[in-house]
Amino acid sequence: MIIWILFLANNSFLNTWKLKRRVEQLEKETSILKAQNDSLAQENERLKTDPEAAEKAARENFGLTKPDETVFRFVPAKEDEPPKK
Repeated sequence: MIIWILFLANNSFLNTWKLKRRVEQLEKETSILKAQNDSLAQENERLKTDPEAAEKAARENFGLTKPDETVFRFVPAKEDEPPKK
């Protein structure tokens, strides 16, 4: 009967311990996701209110340019390719 209470029953010590660990893990994940959400909310607000930040994001993320503007992009050479002759 003691074995049943400790290990086999639905509300056993083992199941309770496993559930407690799972709750702790989910609480950690929740706090990480809340921090990411807060960061994204701040970034969203900044993009809505700061025109310079919106322009910078448009240029960096979407490659947008102003009219009559020339953009040069430099791509580093791959190290594993031999030089062309």
